[in-house]
This record gives sequence, structure tokens and C-alpha cells, in this order.
Amino acid sequence: MDRGTFLAYCLIGMAAALAVVIPLKAKRRASIPAFVWRLCIILGAVACGYGLFQSTAPSFATRITAVGRTYDSAEHPQGRSTSYFSFRLVPDSGQPVDIETRLIIPSWANPSIFNGRTFRVVYLDENNRGLKNEAIDIEILSGQHAGFHDSLDARPFGAWLGIPLGAALGSFGLFGLKYKKDDALSVALDNDPAGYAASLPNYTEQQKLAFKEQFSVIKKRQYMGAAPIIATFIPALVGEGKNWQGSIVGLPYSLFALAFPITVFSVLAFSFWNWRCPACNRYLGSGGSLQGPTSCPNCGVALQ
Repeated sequence: MDRGTFLAYCLIGMAAALAVVIPLKAKRRASIPAFVWRLCIILGAVACGYGLFQSTAPSFATRITAVGRTYDSAEHPQGRSTSYFSFRLVPDSGQPVDIETRLIIPSWANPSIFNGRTFRVVYLDENNRGLKNEAIDIEILSGQHAGFHDSLDARPFGAWLGIPLGAALGSFGLFGLKYKKDDALSVALDNDPAGYAASLPNYTEQQKLAFKEQFSVIKKRQYMGAAPIIATFIPALVGEGKNWQGSIVGLPYSLFALAFPITVFSVLAFSFWNWRCPACNRYLGSGGSLQGPTSCPNCGVALQ
């Protein structure tokens, strides 16, 4: 699976985690033991790794099985740490097929040794993917390494679902651990407002002014975060009206169909990180006007 597709699925999982963590409210999150958050991180990492190494991008394309000899094998680097492989498959009957795959075959560093070898290949009859005629199942039938067999899951409801699921679990655990202390303080405020207020620091006038200046910067970042949503939503809306045919500024409309939901999820995650009180660093919530809250709903410090 290529890096872009992997990151897109991870963003979907992170957005799902945010959609669960935020509505839980501080009191309920604070009641969850720390080991549960850590367990979510571990299970998320396992699920995400399984999905990454056992699958490729899902597809509804027809699976074609062919047996033939291979020629012109080559490795093609992609970025600094990934690559894919290609070869020409000449079936016993039928036309030659140019195959590309991310499956790693033994001794691929010396691809010439595979010329003339007999392979059994299952590939996707689809040319609009990142890899053309992507092989998802390869078995070596002759020569050195005969009997080798490896495959990747490309089912629409297959192992790739482990990536967004794992990202959701991992993000859920990370968010829970990161804000556990803040949630405990918020619960203390609800249970004993007078005692909690007495424990708050007495800020100087200079500190109070600094908090207002910092909040002004936070507001500007929050407004700027909405710009990418508009920049992807309008082309996606136009593209839908044109059945995704054509392009804008050199980019196909279909690209914006994918970019828009990813952008929304990314902006939500950014907002959860950015929209915080400069004094207590807790989430400010959705209350207030377009100008934002005049004071922090958690610690009460003046923000404007």
C-alpha cells in the first residue's frame, strides 16, 4: 500500500476517534483507567500494522489468474523508503501482460534471475490504480525459490480496514492519556467549584494581558484552518455537477472528492489541538459567538 493511501486511512481513523472522545465529556473520560487507554494504543498499533503489511488498496476490479513466464523484471523506487516491482508476464495462452506489484519476491535485488521463470499470478484488471494490473497473489512454479507464495488482501471489506480501525483505537488511547490530567481537573471543578477556584493561581496583570494576546493568535489560526475546507469543497461541488469529468488548475475533479473529507478530518484534529485556553490548556468547546468565548469555561481566565 502506498504512503498516501495509508495516511488517508489513518486520518479517517483519527477523525473517528475525535468524534468519540469529544462527546464523552471530561467526567466520563476521567473515569476510564489509564491501562485502558494504553491497551487501546497497543491494540491500535497491532491492527494498523496488520492492515498495512497484509493488504493493498481495496478494489472491486475483476481478479484474473494467469500462469506464464516472466521477463523484464525491475524494481522502481518510490520516495526514500518504498518501492514497487514490475515484470512482463507471458501466459501460456493469450497476450503478454505488464504486471506491477508491491509483493516482495526473494532475491529480487537480482531481477534478471527471474527471466523465463514460471509464475502463477492473480492480478487486478484495473489501470486506474496507482499500480497498473497490480498483482495481489504470486506463486513461483519453477526454478530457484519454486514453491514461494505470497499475497495481499484487496477485498473491499478486507484487512485494510485494520488501518483506520487501528488508527482510531490508537488515537483514542493517545487523546485519553494526553488529556487525562485536564479531565481530572475539570471534574474537580464540577464537584467542588469553591475549592478548585481557591487553588487557581493568581495571575498578574501582565500575565492576563499575555493570555489575551495569545488567544488572539489562537483565533487567527482557527479561522485560517477553515480555508482548506473551502478550497477543496468548491471544486468537489463543481466536480460532482460534471460527473467528475475534467479538471481545475491542472488537477482532476476526482482528486478533490478524496481531498475534501480528508481535509475536514484534518481540520477537526487541528481544531482540537489549537482551540485551547492559553492559561490552563484545556479545550474551549464550541460555546460563544464567532469571536470566541470571552473567558475560559474551565478556569475562568479572561480571554478578550
